Amino acid sequence: MRSLVRTVSRLVYRNCVKPLFFRMSPDDAHDLVLGIMTKSQRFWVVRKIIQAMWAGPKKSSAVRDICGVKFSNPIGIAAGFDKNAVTLPFLNSIGCGFVTAGSVTLRLRPGNEKPWFHRLPESGSIIVHAGLPNKGINEVARNIKNNRDNIGSMVTILSVAVVAQSAGHTTESAIDDAIEVMERISRDELADMAEVNISCPNANDDQPFTQPGMLEKLLKAIDKLEYPLPVFIKMPSKSWEKFEKLIDIILKHNVQGVSIANLTTSRGIDLKDTIPDGVHGGLSGQPCFERSNELIEKTRKKCGKRLYIIGIGGVMSAGDAQVKIDAGADLVALISGLIFEGPQLIGEAAHKVR
Repeated sequence: MRSLVRTVSRLVYRNCVKPLFFRMSPDDAHDLVLGIMTKSQRFWVVRKIIQAMWAGPKKSSAVRDICGVKFSNPIGIAAGFDKNAVTLPFLNSIGCGFVTAGSVTLRLRPGNEKPWFHRLPESGSIIVHAGLPNKGINEVARNIKNNRDNIGSMVTILSVAVVAQSAGHTTESAIDDAIEVMERISRDELADMAEVNISCPNANDDQPFTQPGMLEKLLKAIDKLEYPLPVFIKMPSKSWEKFEKLIDIILKHNVQGVSIANLTTSRGIDLKDTIPDGVHGGLSGQPCFERSNELIEKTRKKCGKRLYIIGIGGVMSAGDAQVKIDAGADLVALISGLIFEGPQLIGEAAHKVR
């Protein structure tokens, strides 16, 4: 019965809801969706109806144990969708095994000048040029605490951006800020895991921590914390030759996993849409799929079980999620799939993956 409901939901979303959203600018549509989620999740009955339609049913074979943290299923939301952790109860209702909120910084960060998003509808992609906007750890902490009683067993991962807060800040101050946020996460029990985002391609800072020497410096600072929560590193979308050098450094430090991978900045991908002049940012969705799978597979082959892997990039179906798991991912996170296929995708993937 629930499978039929999801099938009908997909058709309604594809033929009715998505065309309405796609008539709006992607920035306005994103704000509207977050507003609908935050308002509707206040009502217990709404959450239960959504859960009955799209989530579960839970099955024991879907459960994952990552560093002692229990995931009811391996499908979740990547960082960048809910930057301020305002929609956690709604995302739990649609069946997410986990949500990565953020990326968050120590203080409020306005991000780049809007527009932040540009759709490539035929290519199944969003060009993102947001620049890590968020309201800072104090506001995000309040949101998490206010919603904690309504997220059930869903795992919360909080993504921490390692980025200069202003043009005058140094890489050392960026590390200090990130360390302070990580300390706050563990001290106030804000999340089950921390993700350290070294690789946002639209923060206008040349991604210094994706360089081996700077990554080493960052991870040494994290080592000194003797951090009590599992730590994942949000990895860039690079060639394996460059990517492997980062993995070699990560393996020497107190890091339990990697999220593979962030947005791609490549414009050499065969796209079905033309990118207008003046549109900047990283590409999400289908253009990331193959590169992400390649990096997941090679990382698993290199590392064996020494690192857990969250697979990210281009998941538009339950089959796509299974491809990432078959490549070596322990968990799978998505955003663009929700936009292009609808919220029932989470439950479909959670039910079908092995």
